[in-house]
Amino acid sequence: MKIRNGFVSNSSSSSFVVIFPRIPRDVEDLKKILFDKDQDMYLNPYYNAKYSKNYDYGYPVDQVAETVWNDISNQRINDFDVAKDRLRSGVIDDPDAPDHDDYNHIVDFHKRWDMLEEAREKFAENKMKQFFNIRKFKLKKINNEKIDDLVFYSFSYADEDGSYFSSLEHGDLFRKLKHIRISNHYLDDPKTYEHLTDNKDELRNKMFSEIGMAYCYMNFWHKDIFDNYDSGVKQKERVNDLINNFTDNERENYDNIMWYKEQIFLFQDETENMC
Repeated sequence: MKIRNGFVSNSSSSSFVVIFPRIPRDVEDLKKILFDKDQDMYLNPYYNAKYSKNYDYGYPVDQVAETVWNDISNQRINDFDVAKDRLRSGVIDDPDAPDHDDYNHIVDFHKRWDMLEEAREKFAENKMKQFFNIRKFKLKKINNEKIDDLVFYSFSYADEDGSYFSSLEHGDLFRKLKHIRISNHYLDDPKTYEHLTDNKDELRNKMFSEIGMAYCYMNFWHKDIFDNYDSGVKQKERVNDLINNFTDNERENYDNIMWYKEQIFLFQDETENMC
């Protein structure tokens, strides 16, 4: 994993398992599936006209379609093993998904992770059955086209690969298609926390510093993005949820050093675009 200094301390990626209405024939056909008829630009979710030198306005849909097409060309269609592995190993925006906070009461670090991994495995199996139920999907439409068979692919994009791939990770690339987004946090890897101290007071101060920086960024320095752009509004909600989770649970985890490390990493992972 890439470790960065300053406000951003870790890089991560997001995976997507996406159901298509058909097997794309070529780049042009894929473009029709992904984008609106007259759409010529894929907008960067973090574009701000006031600070255009820091963020590109967007990217031609031809370029984006070419990228996705290359990803499709380099994988097997309907690879259930890959899909299941990504569902199991990442973090999914699903209220039923196993959460690290569910196991914070277990003091033993290794036991806690073993239980979480077991829960993730079961969740992934159930999610697979639910998401890839062919009978259900035959009754639905995507882009006004009936699905005659199950067609899905998996994708992964990361912030650390530059602003272009960051926009693919955090934008609305697959908004027209049924999909699952999996955030690839590395919470079960001890190397994730090597950059963090083992001093509880310093960890606590670090978390408050991260919260303060994010608060200024969202509410003062780039207020227009987080108040007016859909992606900014949604990210602000996620950041506030992380803050609420931290403040609501700190008392019972006051002496749990690993809990502070996890909270800091999750917060940094969500706010890493705020450079």
